[in-house]
Amino acid sequence: MNAMQDTLDRTGAGRRIAASPLPLMEKKLGLVEEFLGATEALAAALEEDAPRQVQELLSGRQSLMRKIDRVSQALREEGWEDRRRWEGLPEPIRVRGKFLTARIAETIRKIDDLDRCCERAILTARDCLARELSALEVEQTGLRHYGGRREGENKFLDVKT
Repeated sequence: MNAMQDTLDRTGAGRRIAASPLPLMEKKLGLVEEFLGATEALAAALEEDAPRQVQELLSGRQSLMRKIDRVSQALREEGWEDRRRWEGLPEPIRVRGKFLTARIAETIRKIDDLDRCCERAILTARDCLARELSALEVEQTGLRHYGGRREGENKFLDVKT
């Protein structure tokens, strides 16, 4: 049996399906670990109050999410989410698959914990900014009061005289 077997996709065009999910799972684990690193960097940037770096990291994480989604989609399309498909595979592949699945799940849990910390930091920064804006409004030094005219002053200058 080849490493790949020919099958038909939904459109009827020939498509290759992997005989093993391990390459896709290895790729997914690598991307998920990269996402964890980006999330750790995001947490540090939030702590350092580095908005430009935060924006870059958020953008990079979005790109990684799209890549992870594509790999997950490929695993679904090839039927590897169905555990019955694993039953006919050799024992070393099944063992490695279980290991990779556990590592991916563990890494996602770490990301989830860090995401919650990042969310709290963002909400704290938002609340602090709201208090600062409120204080500006009370002092009437905000832009809303910039250039306001006083009672009895003309709105336009008389340049004809």
